Amino acid sequence: MCAAPVATKQTQQHDPEAEAYLRELANTHGADRRSHWRNNNSTVTEVLYRIDLRDLWNAPSKIFRSLFNFNSSSGKPPLVAVPVAGWEPPQVPLASRCFPLCSSRGREYRLDHEYAQSFSLSPQTTAKDAAIALRVSKAAQKMELFKRDGQRYLRIPAGARITDIDTFLFKRGLALPPNMPTLHVASFVGAAANGCYGPGYGPMSDNIVKIKGCNALGEKILLSKYQNPELFAVLKDCHLGALFVSEVTIGNIEPKFRMKRHNVLLADVAAFQERAKEMGWMTNGKPFVFMYIPVDISSEGGHFPRIRVTTFERTNEKPAKKPKGEKEKSVSDYLDLMVAEAGEPLIDRIVGSKKLRQFFPLIHKSAAVKTYGCDPETTEIDWSAEILHIFKTYTDLPIYDYNWLIQVDSAEAGIDLLTDLMQMVENELKELSKEHIYPLFNVFARYLKGIHLPPGTGGIAPTAIDSPEQSILSFELLTYGDLYRTKAFKKLIGMVVEVLNQRGLKFKYHPGKHWPENVRSLTDIFTDAVDKPRLDRFHKAVVQLQGGECNLGYSPLLTERKKEFIGLKPLSEVSQSKCAKHCTCTEEQEKEALKTIIDLAEKGDDQAMAERARGLQSE
Repeated sequence: MCAAPVATKQTQQHDPEAEAYLRELANTHGADRRSHWRNNNSTVTEVLYRIDLRDLWNAPSKIFRSLFNFNSSSGKPPLVAVPVAGWEPPQVPLASRCFPLCSSRGREYRLDHEYAQSFSLSPQTTAKDAAIALRVSKAAQKMELFKRDGQRYLRIPAGARITDIDTFLFKRGLALPPNMPTLHVASFVGAAANGCYGPGYGPMSDNIVKIKGCNALGEKILLSKYQNPELFAVLKDCHLGALFVSEVTIGNIEPKFRMKRHNVLLADVAAFQERAKEMGWMTNGKPFVFMYIPVDISSEGGHFPRIRVTTFERTNEKPAKKPKGEKEKSVSDYLDLMVAEAGEPLIDRIVGSKKLRQFFPLIHKSAAVKTYGCDPETTEIDWSAEILHIFKTYTDLPIYDYNWLIQVDSAEAGIDLLTDLMQMVENELKELSKEHIYPLFNVFARYLKGIHLPPGTGGIAPTAIDSPEQSILSFELLTYGDLYRTKAFKKLIGMVVEVLNQRGLKFKYHPGKHWPENVRSLTDIFTDAVDKPRLDRFHKAVVQLQGGECNLGYSPLLTERKKEFIGLKPLSEVSQSKCAKHCTCTEEQEKEALKTIIDLAEKGDDQAMAERARGLQSE
């Protein structure tokens, strides 16, 4: 897996007084110089002071108190310290970061250095325009298990990844509830802040019983149904970093259990529709994940599966016996997470070159092989953590993921809607492929239990539903790099929105991902009679955490961009979201890419693609 070329943001310039103060504050807490930070998908890069926190209860309180006092007396634009997501990959020679990046490099990235405090794909909810980034030292990531009234609880510090929690509990014969996100390199605290959810058992915040942290004034704060219960009810399911969270306590810890994962590969949407009725997908109550990669989209039917459907269920069955001498592994840290599909080193070049765009089907095919395998139907049995976290490959290339959370009145309505949306997307992709236009990398869909928040209650939980009979269909379109700017991808986004509006379906966007261009703030989403009061309660809670309306401008927790995003100030043209710009593919890079394309095509027995690449080579 290769590192993406990333545009670096210039160091922010502060006036001499602010700069001297900032340097002294950072140095006091162990950050003697500025360093690079980038979010988990390289869409935001910052050069700032990055403090690794060792004392999660006292240090953040001191930092925010100091910043608040400075901001309120300086008369200058406020300095902001934000919790961030990101990691530092091991140092590799510069040559190995440049194209061509081939699998023969023999080096795998590991996520051992991730100290994630938040997890977000979206520039609006990350560290954009911050002066200090706060991460969590590994030394501070100590978990504590305890019992109360016969129930098990776990204290989880900020920065602890879901995989770390899995491993901690597994060694003690225990397991997390089965509603964790499918990508478990995210920190628990950060994923919960954005309202994340698992493959079908509802949002992970269902298990949170206590939140510990500090507000913008540096005041230590506890949230639970006993301590600040009104704030807890509003912020538990999604707070978007409006407070600094140092620790959460969760319940529903149980003895470790096995699950069965069933994967089915299908050629097209028609085959999916037929099999869905036969298998009872979504209507049988099993967690459900749908994944579509547009392989060979130009041909009728295609000869390679485009769709994988994965379902999960608890089981008492035991997995197949392992070969003699092979020990049962505990919970994998997925050391191959940064080893994505075989064609990934080409993606950046293909995105940056209109000439090479026609070879995207090769990338799609290699991605499908790596992600799906080739067996039409497979069953796996293992401990819950291994079975539920289905993504064993990952990327640090810029990814843009548009995620609709749609209220549906029944499982039958959900499966019909998914089928219709996918048929529409596939028809459009077939037309586009005739012109060698491939704007979409894949589609995800999940069906999950939503949070019933009756009118007059709750905050901005993304999976909130208006009546207990409803559920959520999560539908996502994902693309790489600058393809999200193309007319073709924007048209797909618009087509989905049009269908949902025509059918009168209520939907939200996942706040940690990306939105269409006409959506720039939470106020563009929370517009109906039920949601407006929820957003209003969220606004009031955020203002309270900043010390009141008069102190909002001094907040060291909210960048100007985030204030606009939340809806606490007018939108300005200056601070519209801008993403890392991709490098344009040079002529030399195109030549190198063509060599790799020919090699991959021949290995995949795709002679037509290889001949097309040779034709370009000879031009």
